[in-house]
Amino acid sequence: MGIGLQISDAQGTPILDTSMRTGRILGSITISGNAGSTTVPTVVGTPFLVVTSWPRSYNSGQFGTAYVWGDVTFDGTTIRWSFGLGGPIYDSVTVYYGSY
Repeated sequence: MGIGLQISDAQGTPILDTSMRTGRILGSITISGNAGSTTVPTVVGTPFLVVTSWPRSYNSGQFGTAYVWGDVTFDGTTIRWSFGLGGPIYDSVTVYYGSY
């Protein structure tokens, strides 16, 4: 056993110790409308994104219901997003960013 903090479950199985990397949320952005990008402060460590609830569908007129999917990328200090059907989307989506 190493020295430092170790957290175990009720059965004694370690679930977190100081040798593990844990993530932290550094901020969030809300996106809607068309594709775009924004700049965020420099992230130290390995960056990650969590996207909450893409709009599921919308009525595309003569073609009936269409399903929307999106693409969000993190490159250095820039977060970029686009939408599968060319957008725009009319609901907002929250994107959390952080590092571990």
